[in-house]
Formats: sequence, C-alpha cells, structure tokens
Amino acid sequence: MKTSFVVSLLAASAVFGVTIDISTGIGNANWQVSGPGVAGTVAATSLSTIDSLWALAPIGTSWVSWGAVQGTPCSPATNLGSSCASALFNSAGDVWTYSLNVSAAQLGATSGELHFVFGADDFLTLTVGNETPETWGSSSTAGDNPLGCVGTPPASAGNTQASYAGCTNVIFFSAANLNIDGSLTLIAAVTNAPVPGCSGCSDPTGFVLDGDIVTGPGVIPSVPEPGTFGLIGAVGAVLLFQCRRRANLYPAFERSGFRPSFPGSVSPGETAGERR
Repeated sequence: MKTSFVVSLLAASAVFGVTIDISTGIGNANWQVSGPGVAGTVAATSLSTIDSLWALAPIGTSWVSWGAVQGTPCSPATNLGSSCASALFNSAGDVWTYSLNVSAAQLGATSGELHFVFGADDFLTLTVGNETPETWGSSSTAGDNPLGCVGTPPASAGNTQASYAGCTNVIFFSAANLNIDGSLTLIAAVTNAPVPGCSGCSDPTGFVLDGDIVTGPGVIPSVPEPGTFGLIGAVGAVLLFQCRRRANLYPAFERSGFRPSFPGSVSPGETAGERR
C-alpha cells in the first residue's frame, strides 16, 4: 500500500510545464558571444563549415562562433579571418564567452530542469545560474568530439545522432539560481587553445548545444528531497491508521448487532447490487 501511495502522489504532481528551446543555431535561442576578436557582445553566428575533426551538430542545431568562417581551418598563408578561421589573439589561448538569458516571463516559474548535449573547440565550462559548472573537455581532452551529455559530472554523448538521442540526463535549478529579476542566465566559457608549434596558424573555434529547459510543477527531481520522504511517510501513516481503525470497529459493531455503512462501502453479506 505504501508503494502505491508514493507512486500516486508523484503521478498526481506531474503537471506539464513550459518547454523552452536553448539550442544554438539559426531560428533557435538567442546566444550572444564576446571575446578578444569582437567589440562588446554580438549574436553567435552559425558556422558556414566546421572542422572535419569536430562531431556533427545534433539535427536542428548548428555550431556557432563569433564569425561564420571561424570553424574553417586553413594554412597560415591563406586570408585568415576572411575565408577561414583567424589565428589566436592571445598566444596562450583565447577565451570566448557565450551567454543566454531566459527571462522570468519565458520561464513562467522559479524552478525547473535542463537537458542538453554540448561541446566546444577546444573545451568549455558551462554554468547555469550559480549551479556547479558543467565542464566538457580540457587542455588534454578535446571538447568537440565526442560531445558531452549534461550531468554531474557530464558524460559522453558520442558523435552520432543516435548517441545524442541516448542522452536523457537532466540537472535542476531553483529560485536560488535565478537573477534578481527572476531570469536565468547560462554562460559557456570556451577556451581555444594554441595550435602546437604554430602560433600564427588558423585556429578554428566554436560552440554547440542542443537542449531545452522545462519549468512548472510537473518537474520532480529524480531523487526527492529528504523532507519529501518525511511528508510521504507522515501522510502514509495517517492513512494506514485510518484503515486499521475502520477495520477494528467492525467486530465491536457486530457484537452489538449494528452494522455501520461507511461512505462508498458495502456491508458484510451485502452485494453492491443490493445497495439502495
């Protein structure tokens, strides 16, 4: 009985919320980017081509950067930054900051969950509000192939459309992660590392993310908070006590010759068809 009660309680709370697309690419979320190659902040641009070593973007999304050709590698003699990716601006590596702000009106709630597949050249750290950062790749491990699957910590999402579909992990956010105006900000800090032995070489960089935010009362953490178990236990104990109390009343009533009829019940010896 306790198991069915818990399942019923969780099912009763499952009300569909709002789904917000946070993917990169044309027609998707309004990601912005800033870094050493641009003045201020500009809209992240879908890349015309990508480095052949990168994983393909999930269907419906695209790799983005601060310029359309920044995913195209070429030799140092080519017109860098015009027909192909620029060289590094900083010899130790460049850091590009991609940001997405989801307004309070879009969220429609103060809590929810995020699901996404993501990656970058060369590697990145993505922060949701003030949550623990999601890091994919490193100075010794490429963050562009395979892509990462959100999690604590993130796991590999592979590099095929089928493997991307296998990423079902989520992370949660609450009111504590929101800005003062109720909005939620995602920030991806992408590091573009130097090309070994070639400081003036074309050095492609980009960022890709495919995912969404779901908000609303139907969003339930996979592991309930400790207080939830206490509440479920307390309510379950009350229901169990009521059931036992009702059952214990019958012998006393039988001895007195009185048979009670509780709402929705059928008295002993009476069939449902005989009720008036």
